[in-house]
Amino acid sequence: MMLTQYTYIYAIGTFFALLDAYNNGANDVANAWATSVSSRSITYRQAIVFAFIFEVLGAVTVGARTADTIKNGIIPASAFRNDPGVQMLAFTCALAGASIWVMWCSRHSAHVSSTYSLVSAVAGVGVAVAGASQVQWGWNGGKGLGAIFAGLAMAPFISACFGALIFGLIKFVVHLRRDPVRWAVYSAPLWARPIWGWTRSRLHARLREGRGPMGWAMRFLHEHPMGEGRIYETHNMKNFVLRIPAMAVVALLYGSHYDIHAAQVGIGGTPEGRRMDRVYAHAPKYPDEVEHTYSFVQLTQVKVLTACTASFAHGANDVGNAVGPWAAIYQAWSTGNAPSTKAPVDTWQLAVAALAISFGLATYGYNIMKVMGNKITYHSPSRGCSMEMGAAITILIFSQYSLPVSTSMCITGATVGVGLMNGTAKAVNWQRIALLMVSWIATIPVAGSIAGVIMGVVLNAPHFPTATTTG
Repeated sequence: MMLTQYTYIYAIGTFFALLDAYNNGANDVANAWATSVSSRSITYRQAIVFAFIFEVLGAVTVGARTADTIKNGIIPASAFRNDPGVQMLAFTCALAGASIWVMWCSRHSAHVSSTYSLVSAVAGVGVAVAGASQVQWGWNGGKGLGAIFAGLAMAPFISACFGALIFGLIKFVVHLRRDPVRWAVYSAPLWARPIWGWTRSRLHARLREGRGPMGWAMRFLHEHPMGEGRIYETHNMKNFVLRIPAMAVVALLYGSHYDIHAAQVGIGGTPEGRRMDRVYAHAPKYPDEVEHTYSFVQLTQVKVLTACTASFAHGANDVGNAVGPWAAIYQAWSTGNAPSTKAPVDTWQLAVAALAISFGLATYGYNIMKVMGNKITYHSPSRGCSMEMGAAITILIFSQYSLPVSTSMCITGATVGVGLMNGTAKAVNWQRIALLMVSWIATIPVAGSIAGVIMGVVLNAPHFPTATTTG
């Protein structure tokens, strides 16, 4: 029987599930695609299209595995004492805690793991509901916190090894040969002359001419500025209403017109700009003809072997972050029973979450991309290809064993591994890596505490008895 009295909890839970998926796209997916965009193999807008296709495919075909782990492997169903209302509230608070933390981090361009944010939030809620003893801290058949957090150290290391191995093969088979162009053609499964160079110049020309929706919106806002005084002044209120359509267009399309490459290298003469110059100086630059071959491999091989493989893997793994708790909320609300451990995850939920992930990348992913990619080490198409493949292999391995793993950590580990294959540790920006590690570690207590506090306050809030009348 449907729990109509808890429809408001289902609505709130759905909102935070979609917000968590949106933040996942703006943070995790943006980092995963930063290698392709940073190496100029594809544009940001092309990344958005490919991510949409392969995120949905990965989520719908494989995503239910990790969703089941998030939903059932951390808090046993018995912890809720067969009360579906409490279970709905618990997973709603977990989604709220995780999405609030990741949203704050995305706003400040702090790259964190949405996977570990959600896992930590579920654990925090479990402590608030049933006490620490009921949380599966151990291995729990590969589904407990012990198994999940083992990936915190394992995944970046494994990705680094795969990324270094792949780039090492390219380096010694192609780059160090006397005729690297010929060897690049022989080693690449498909080859043709890449055509990415014209994209950026055409884009800027269109903006200067005011063509396209973005150009119109920017021109309209420039021609209709807000007047003097506060917004509640009559003339400003009228202007604000007229500006709403243009502001909405700018908000939706701003990311696809953002100059990510300029933001990544830093401003010349500043401490950050000088730091990146030192990092880039320790990375050998290979002939453009050779790098362009791998640019085409990244762009044209239906992305199966590089970025789209990573995106498919992300959809297969990280979609479980939002869908696992959301599925538990929906099942409890629609059936009136606390879901069993084997309750299925509906395909439509996987697809909707994947769409929200893609929307997050399209509208706000630039805020993470601008501090990733080239901010860690020098990127080129052959390096980006190696990074994406190394991360994708690792993610798919973890997904095969139903283990949620951070896509962000995998791509970061692969990036470091490829950077070290330049032959020196100076080719990696270790300050950026240190900041990432701090944010990763802080995620566990912060997200867990936010969700746990929300759950504890709501669950134990005073209840006012319903007034009754006596005859």
